Parts: sequence; structure tokens; C-alpha cells
Amino acid sequence: MLTENQIKSNDWTAEINDRFGWMFGRGGFHAECQGGWRHILHGLFAKIDRHVQGEEREDFQITQVKEKYGTLRVHVCGGDDEVYAWIDDAEMESGMTCEICAAPGTTVNDGWMMTRCRRHTRKSGDQ
Repeated sequence: MLTENQIKSNDWTAEINDRFGWMFGRGGFHAECQGGWRHILHGLFAKIDRHVQGEEREDFQITQVKEKYGTLRVHVCGGDDEVYAWIDDAEMESGMTCEICAAPGTTVNDGWMMTRCRRHTRKSGDQ
């Protein structure tokens, strides 16, 4: 689980850009999700980094990283069945991980689908 300072910090996006920047093209890494999934993304990108080598890197790009219907979505150009399987695994893991703090969570629908731990599903009046 992330600390309050880690939750508020966006340093994780710069770290991903520094280590895996080749995957994201000129615009660099941009996530349309919160930092609780950073470890899922880091693990996914590390696997891709080890797997996609040489000239294959020229034909591979991660085009979008976002939350949709409460879980992670990673869109790519290029890649093979192994990369797509890792993306599927990351998306499934996000459905069990709080998007805010990385604690175990569930996908809930409170008018908007999201994956949250018990702490982050409380209504503001309950805290």
C-alpha cells in the first residue's frame, strides 16, 4: 500500500519515462489513471523491455494507458501474443488493486466504475 506522500506524488511517471521512454514515442509516458497501479505498469513495462529488442523496438509503441470501466487499459501498436497476454494479466490485476493506494481492492459501481480498497470507497461524509 502506498503512503499518503506517494499517493500525492507524480514522480512515478518520470521514473517510468526515464527507464522505459523508448516505448512511448515523442510524447513520453502519460497515464490517465492514478498511481496505485504504478507497480502493475512498472512490472508490465519491465517484461516488455526485456522481450522487445533490436529492430522490433522501432515497430512497437504504447499509445495509451488509462482507466476504463474500473480497470487498467494499455493500448499498443506492435507486439506479439506474449506482450498481449502480459497486458491482459496487468488489466486483470488492476481489477483487484486500488487505483489510488495499491491496496487489495474490488471493482465497484457507485455511478462510476472504479477499483478501490475499503478505505477509498467510503463516501466523503463517512471519513
